[in-house]
Amino acid sequence: MKTQKNKLTFTKHSIAELNDTKLLEISGGTTPACAIATIAAAAAVTVAVINAANDLGVAVGEAISREID
Repeated sequence: MKTQKNKLTFTKHSIAELNDTKLLEISGGTTPACAIATIAAAAAVTVAVINAANDLGVAVGEAISREID
């Protein structure tokens, strides 16, 4: 069985050369729409937890621990 003798080397120099324009040309990663959807989902969960705490008449931390238990 052959062993690989060549190692891949990534240097900081090769990463630092990407500017904003080049980064926008890269396909893949998170799109603004995906980021907005993630923020909206997090906000919805936060509102749900706060509403649950208000319904129970307790602090938010206590409401979360009750849901976990």
